[in-house]
Amino acid sequence: MNKLLAFDLENALLARLRAFSAAVKTAFFTALGAGLATHIVFFTGTLFNEDSIKRFRHTSEEGISGGRWLGNALGELRMNYSPPFLIGLLTILFVAVASVIVCHTLGIRSRGGAAVASLLIVTFPVTAYTAGYIYAVDGYMLSFALAAGAVACVKRHKLGFLPGAVCLALSLAIYQAYLMVAASLALFWLVTECVRPGGLPLKKVGLAALRCLAMAASGYALYYLSVRVSLLVTGSALTSYRGIDTMGAVDFSSLPRNLLRIYYRVFGVLRGEAYPLSKWGALLAVAAFLSAAAMLAASFVSRRGKRSPASFAAALGLLALSPVALYTLPILTPQPWLNMLVMYSFILPFVFVCALADTLSGEYPPLLRSAAFAVLLLLSARHFTVSEIYYLKIETYNRQAHALYNRVMARVEPLFEYSPGRAVYVIGSLPNYYYAAQESLFGEFAVDQGLWGPFIGVSSIDDATNNSRFARYASDHLGIPVTTAEPEDIDALRAASPSLPIWPEEGSVFLRHGVIIINLGHPVIDREALGGASARFTARLPARDTAGYTLRWLLEKDGVIVEARPPGGDFEQVFDFAAPGTYRVLCDYRRDGEIGKTARTDYFEV
Repeated sequence: MNKLLAFDLENALLARLRAFSAAVKTAFFTALGAGLATHIVFFTGTLFNEDSIKRFRHTSEEGISGGRWLGNALGELRMNYSPPFLIGLLTILFVAVASVIVCHTLGIRSRGGAAVASLLIVTFPVTAYTAGYIYAVDGYMLSFALAAGAVACVKRHKLGFLPGAVCLALSLAIYQAYLMVAASLALFWLVTECVRPGGLPLKKVGLAALRCLAMAASGYALYYLSVRVSLLVTGSALTSYRGIDTMGAVDFSSLPRNLLRIYYRVFGVLRGEAYPLSKWGALLAVAAFLSAAAMLAASFVSRRGKRSPASFAAALGLLALSPVALYTLPILTPQPWLNMLVMYSFILPFVFVCALADTLSGEYPPLLRSAAFAVLLLLSARHFTVSEIYYLKIETYNRQAHALYNRVMARVEPLFEYSPGRAVYVIGSLPNYYYAAQESLFGEFAVDQGLWGPFIGVSSIDDATNNSRFARYASDHLGIPVTTAEPEDIDALRAASPSLPIWPEEGSVFLRHGVIIINLGHPVIDREALGGASARFTARLPARDTAGYTLRWLLEKDGVIVEARPPGGDFEQVFDFAAPGTYRVLCDYRRDGEIGKTARTDYFEV
């Protein structure tokens, strides 16, 4: 009892803090400071992307059908609201913790290396793009930290794959894409053990790789079991969106093709695909990887390299597999996608370069280490700039969308039959170019993750989506309560939409059968049977002036694109359907470089 009373909590905490290494403290506090500097502009405002509009307040059931039951639980802790400042603090804290875990796992022990690695992780634009989904970003960053923690557990103890499996299962229960973070971090950790002085012998590297695989397999099994339990308890079913309901069912017959797709897409990132590198960013990335190659080569010709060529050969073999770890989705799901939300693993190759510069520093000229750190600092500075431009873009688009909603509702409220709570039916979406020059503001910043266009909330060609977002925005953010029209009302009204005046023409906003109709313009594809298995498809776009349009026609069979015709100005195409199946014709149309929109036919059987 006397010992308990004499326990000094303050001194115990101070002693615990002193036990942390200088690198750990540097990584954590650098991440906190850089996180606030990079992202505070978003988390001190109320800015939304497309999906955030209807999740300003949301239900706890959202996400269960997507296999993300833990994400729902985190929403419950926030009472299912999206308070930006609270979410921002949690997000930056989780990223800081993840930075510490990554630095520890890759063996970064110097203050300089820890600072550079943390800057790379925190300024990575994926954090900014994820922040647009404000209702989920704190959970996503916790998922990142848990995925990194799973690998750290394997490194710490021989039986660490058991707690690591728990960490991985919890990470997947928030967002499944962070499996790629765990896979990439494990691979780069094994590479550093192969090449660093005092690293694990090759045999123990192999055993560590087996423990990583055991962690991944048992973690996925535990996650799968937890999803089944959550579905059983809630009476839900997995959604087919992005192939969630079939994730994990590997099609081995398509494995070679998927592997080629993985390497093509990963190396395509250096060409600017799905990643805001552009020319200078790509050059910095190439310079970083060249510095890594130079450090490995210098280490190989050193005394250690001559003594253990097998370890270096194993390291090169693992690096050859790194694209598979970075982008595993094509193997796991029949509907893979590569956008900014699933790309957090892509920062780890640069952190790995930082780890090489730190752990191999005694085996090559100091100038090479300084050059590598300088390139990585420039890359993090570019990432900071890209993040700030994205926040500027989302703020600008929010202002434009807010002004549009105000102008539309100013037409709605004077209607004779209007009363609060009326049902609304938004037909189509406003073309991005309508008020001219919006895209030119961000012409060199093409990535539009979560925004889809300047007019947030009415950018989809899906009328049901536009209706739900319009109603939520008007009710929650303008204080003008409206509800969404019923599906049967929409079906009855849609037939008349092509002949209606298009916004902002007189008569484009009116009330019919108790429903407020707002006609922003509706893209239509007409289908004309030509006899046999042939049909002509004609695109009719909402714009009065169709000059400068480029159309790309796509043919989808049983949910897979089977034919893509080159972009051009032809509004009519004839397709022949030689084989039976379920078909759909799509027309991707754009004007003067604006972000494309797609018109679709309904599914039809042949």
